[in-house]
Amino acid sequence: FRLMGSVANASVLVAVYLGTRQVLDHTLSVGELVALVEYMALLAWPTLSLGWMLSLWQRGRAAMSRLNEVMDRAPAIASGPQAPHGLVPHLELRDLSLHLGGRLVLDRVNLRIDAGRTVGIVGPIGAGKSLLIQALLRLMEVQPGQVFVGGHDVASLDLATLRRTFGYVPQNHMLFSKTLAENVAFGRPEAAPEAIRAAVSTAALTPDLAALPQGLDTPVGERGITLSGGQKQRTAMARALLVDPPILILDDALSSVDAETEAAILRNLRSERAGRTTLIVAHRPSAVRHADFIVVMDAGKVIEQGSHAALVRQGGAYARLARRQELEAQLEGATPAQASPA
Repeated sequence: FRLMGSVANASVLVAVYLGTRQVLDHTLSVGELVALVEYMALLAWPTLSLGWMLSLWQRGRAAMSRLNEVMDRAPAIASGPQAPHGLVPHLELRDLSLHLGGRLVLDRVNLRIDAGRTVGIVGPIGAGKSLLIQALLRLMEVQPGQVFVGGHDVASLDLATLRRTFGYVPQNHMLFSKTLAENVAFGRPEAAPEAIRAAVSTAALTPDLAALPQGLDTPVGERGITLSGGQKQRTAMARALLVDPPILILDDALSSVDAETEAAILRNLRSERAGRTTLIVAHRPSAVRHADFIVVMDAGKVIEQGSHAALVRQGGAYARLARRQELEAQLEGATPAQASPA
């Protein structure tokens, strides 16, 4: 565009120069020179626009070529034919094994989660907790006969039907350059303001609204840049709660909140989602101590299962994790009650 403009300006200068010489030589009248310059001025913008449009067309063609490469690529995970209405929120894993990069990351995991139960999944980093969740959501391909939701093999289920059953809150969330309320209502844009406020309250985000210039109507910036890490996690949690999914999954979604806020969120979840299936994936035992059932993972295997009290009595890996958290809380000046919220 700049090059075309420079060429047009240079053309006018050349025309004026040559025309002036011809006027001096009496081979061209002043009126004819003025008319020539006016005609060139009238033609300048259409000429520039044509060059600009050609440039846009070339760039658009290159961009469309790159997009077509993505759009024409076959999905890595094919959707199944079954689309049952209202899947029962009952989950079952049967000898689930997964390989990633030639390495065994889940090793013969067997697990049954009845509808309406709250289940905690804990373990160190790299234990396979998030991979197990990805298998449930079928974000990773699994073999037929290994993962069942509502009694249906996920390999045979329509992906949209399967994923509508879950409300998934990952550790790494995506917020948009919109208001806080619009981000919360992303999965349910028609939600009433009262429903949005209720979801925000359950996620323990209400106390933070007073510090925001416009409350729920505050723009959060690209990827939620104006919010803290904990506020981002709670916004993502409120988004999932607003949809009111049959199965809620919190995948390390409390890692950026303090012990007091974590305790408030867990109390709210126990109240608001009583009788609903909830999976809480965490590193901290305090996040799962009130779960109906706790699964302890390490190196891709389930090594312990049971209630908080039973696992503490066993004195195994879970008991060591719980004791370590209590000691860390005491060293930081917190009480054991804060380390393990009531």
